[in-house]
Amino acid sequence: MDSDFLYHYTKLENAIEFILPERQLRFNILNNTNDPREYKSFIFAASYWNTGMIPDIEKQNEINSDILRSDCKVICFSRMRTPFYGYEHSSMWAHYAGLHKGVCLRLDKKEFIKENKKFIKPKLFKNIHYKDFDIKKMPDHKIVEYPFEKDQLEKYLKGEFRKEHLAFLYFRKTKEWSYERETRLIYFSDSKKEELCSIRNSLSAIYLGLKFNMFYLPSILELTDRIPIYQFRYSDDRLIPIEIQRNKYPNS
Repeated sequence: MDSDFLYHYTKLENAIEFILPERQLRFNILNNTNDPREYKSFIFAASYWNTGMIPDIEKQNEINSDILRSDCKVICFSRMRTPFYGYEHSSMWAHYAGLHKGVCLRLDKKEFIKENKKFIKPKLFKNIHYKDFDIKKMPDHKIVEYPFEKDQLEKYLKGEFRKEHLAFLYFRKTKEWSYERETRLIYFSDSKKEELCSIRNSLSAIYLGLKFNMFYLPSILELTDRIPIYQFRYSDDRLIPIEIQRNKYPNS
C-alpha cells in the first residue's frame, strides 16, 4: 500500500551529486526550512516578569527560539494524500523538485526505520499536525518559567521545556502547509559535521519529473542498479507512472 512509503522530493543536482551516489539523505538544520515560524521566532509567554531577565519579551523570544533550534536537525518527507499517491503532489514538485525538473524518491518506511535506528526515536519521527488559524483567537503561547539564573536558561529550555512542548515546537504548522502531507524526522545533535541517514535498503523507486531532462537518465540508471525508475504521463489531471525499461539502455 502507498501508506507504507515515504516520499522525498529533491532537485536533480542534489539527487545525482549527493543523495544517490552514497544512498544517503542529509539532515538539514531547522533554520533552513521554509516556514517563518521555524526560522524566525516561536511565540512564548513569561511567568515571571520581575526577575530582570526579560526586559524585552520579543528579544527574549528570539533568544529562546535560537536555543531551541540550535541543535535541531530535520529530514522531511511527504506521504499519500487520498486520492493522490505520494508522488503526485504538484506543489511539492514545484517547490522542492525544480518545477518538475527534479525527482521524487520513494522509501519503504519500515526499511528506513530499520537502517536508521541510531537517529530514529518514535516521538521524533511522526506526522506534522496542521492547525487552523483563527483570527478571532489569541495565538497559542507556551509559558516559559524564569525563576532561575541566566546561565540555567539553556539547560531548562532543552530539557524540561522542550520535553513538555515537543509537538508544539517541532511538529505543528498552520493549515496553509497541509498540502505537503509532511512526515518529519527530528534529530538533536550539537555536532557541526554532516549527519546522514541511509536509504541504501529503503530506496524502492524513483520518479522523474514531467520536465526531467532525459540527457541525465543514464546517470540515474547507473547510480540505482535494479531500482525501478518511472516517467510520468499526464492524463485526466493525474500523474501516471510508466516504468522505464532498463534493457533499452544497456550501457547505463
